[in-house]
Amino acid sequence: MTAEQVLSVVQNYFILAAYSDAPTSGPDDTSHSITLTIDSNGLIHTYDLSSRQPRVFSAQAAAELMHEKLGDGCEWHWRYTFVNDTPQHISFSVTFGPDGRVRELKPVYGWD
Repeated sequence: MTAEQVLSVVQNYFILAAYSDAPTSGPDDTSHSITLTIDSNGLIHTYDLSSRQPRVFSAQAAAELMHEKLGDGCEWHWRYTFVNDTPQHISFSVTFGPDGRVRELKPVYGWD
C-alpha cells in the first residue's frame, strides 16, 4: 500500500504524527515532520507554523502535503493514535520505505 492508500483507509483517528528520515539543517529543523488530526466530517487539520494559521485538507490534499513536507525517496514513519471514552489511547505505527510503500506495520498498543 502507498501512503495515499493508508491515509484514505484509516479513519477516526485522533492524531497522526509523521516524520521522515530526510536530512535536516539542524537540531531545530522540524520541516520533515507533521501532525494531523481528523474531524467527524473526515476533514484533516494541521497547524502551519510558517503562516501561523490552521489548515484544513481532504485526504488527497493531505497526502500531497506529506510528500512536500516529508520528502520523496526517504523512509517515512507514521503513528496513528485513537482515544476512546475511558480515555484510553490506542496506537499503531506504519513505516513506509523509500519507494513510498508500506514496509512495516507495528502492533497495536495502548495506554491510559
